[in-house]
Amino acid sequence: MAVPITFFVSYPRRDARLAQCFMEHFQEQTAPSRRYDYSTWLDTAIPLGAPWHDTIQQALDSSNGGLLLLTPAFLHSTYITEHELPRLMERPAQPVVPVLLKPLNLQLHDLHGLERYQIFSLGGQQSFFECRTPVLRSRFAATLFARIEERLDTLGLHD
Repeated sequence: MAVPITFFVSYPRRDARLAQCFMEHFQEQTAPSRRYDYSTWLDTAIPLGAPWHDTIQQALDSSNGGLLLLTPAFLHSTYITEHELPRLMERPAQPVVPVLLKPLNLQLHDLHGLERYQIFSLGGQQSFFECRTPVLRSRFAATLFARIEERLDTLGLHD
């Protein structure tokens, strides 16, 4: 029986279209997993008229980990760096998965504590944005999926 895993997906509004494209590729890879039943929570799930801050905090509390879609706008977002990142990074038993959505300068940008984490990119340098063809984008998602499965296995979530 597959173990349920819910990732809180953190991304800046400015990069919503790219995040949506990434999520389509990512969900295509995770859907047929044998070991884990993946679900993701994005702010697009906030119902009309709902208190958005409270809804986000509830989603953070009920998630099993964070999928952080890194871009310069992500690192510049006050809401992300003050409300989402601290909550996700304070739970060491739950995976935090930083994904390079757009190129960053890891030496010059303020990573807000994410320098402690292994940041996923294709081939160690290539962001999802730089994967211009559908084949490369699928490869990016497939490689990330395999790495996440390995990480979840090390946490002992699956028998």
